[in-house]
Amino acid sequence: MIAIVVTLTFLMWLALRETFGRDRFFFRERLVTFALYAFLALWSVGFGYGFWWSLIAGEEATRTSLSNLQEDARDASAVLSARLDAVKLQLDSVVSWSDSQMAREEASGGSCGLSSGAGRGPLYNARSSVRDSVVSLRDNIAQSWIAPVQNDIKVLKAAASRMEGGTVEERQARFEATAANIRGTE
Repeated sequence: MIAIVVTLTFLMWLALRETFGRDRFFFRERLVTFALYAFLALWSVGFGYGFWWSLIAGEEATRTSLSNLQEDARDASAVLSARLDAVKLQLDSVVSWSDSQMAREEASGGSCGLSSGAGRGPLYNARSSVRDSVVSLRDNIAQSWIAPVQNDIKVLKAAASRMEGGTVEERQARFEATAANIRGTE
């Protein structure tokens, strides 16, 4: 591809040089080299832009691209949702572990590796404080981070599902309305 571009550029430069060069006295020679230049220019532009324009302007290609983007958005939102669920599960696991350690400290002591004896002593109070902090952190993360992101994912999934079907004009109008709505909520 690079060789073709370089060769074509060189040939066009050569045709222009021969067309407008000082040593060309005959109008016929200038006309032939200018025609060669015009042919090369139209050929390069025609094949270059013509190929891409037919690909871009094709309604089926546009529809396929939009469909692929919707699938990618659905897949990405599913992955993000799964990761959020995994974070929530890990937070619940930390709370459960902390609660079990607190119960162990109360029942037999030694949850910190120290022989502290059973009951509600200083290590039990420390475990209780840690458990309460972990529960508070979990609830804060769930309320401040996870819930808003899950709501945004639901909105994006709904917006992506509304883009399907209809004519190009209807989809364009729905897209613009959805984009304005999303911009308005931020």
